[in-house]
Amino acid sequence: LDHIKDTIGNKSVFPYQVEGVRFMNTMSKCLLGDQMGLGKTIQVLCALKKNAAVLVVCPAALKYNWREEAAKWRPDFQVSILNGRKSFRFPKSGEIVITNYDVLPAEFEKQDEFILVCDEIHCCKNYSTKRHKAVKELAKIADRVIGLTGTPLMNRPFDLFGVLSSLTLEKIVFGSWQNFMNQFGGRKNHFGGYDFDGPTVLVPELLRRVMLRRCRDEVLPD
Repeated sequence: LDHIKDTIGNKSVFPYQVEGVRFMNTMSKCLLGDQMGLGKTIQVLCALKKNAAVLVVCPAALKYNWREEAAKWRPDFQVSILNGRKSFRFPKSGEIVITNYDVLPAEFEKQDEFILVCDEIHCCKNYSTKRHKAVKELAKIADRVIGLTGTPLMNRPFDLFGVLSSLTLEKIVFGSWQNFMNQFGGRKNHFGGYDFDGPTVLVPELLRRVMLRRCRDEVLPD
């Protein structure tokens, strides 16, 4: 609470959002999986320490929403939006740089301390795509990594693994590829693909190592 008051002044947040800020500020890499509409963007902005260097990567349609929310909740930051494939740069202290997945370069040089925020990180679920590989390279050199998604588990277990892998969280959760397959009852089929029996009862506990997720009905009392 002291941290939030110091960063956003007299603006108020809900108790579950305070818990979200606490969760993010005790993790070097994490996934905030709150259901859509519960204010994931606000929670991230509240969690940022003053004078941090912040790189936000999101779908192109959300870039200006991030700018508006940052201006409202964290006017102490300078906000810059990048457009175009050759526009990429890292943020400086006290700056939020906002870019989109499709313009990220393939390689990055090690930078001074910065926070990586990836909104709608389920866009990187396919680990053979350029955007997945680019985000993973950024996650390797970032000092803090925060992923945001309202749909952390989609139709296939591979989608979940892809989301975790893009943030370099897969080993923290499952330890190994084989354990991931075991936890979902995965096996090769006759067609060269994979079949799954479904998650074991342990999977939610494993995910809680890195993910906080609340649904609307859970936070209505707040």
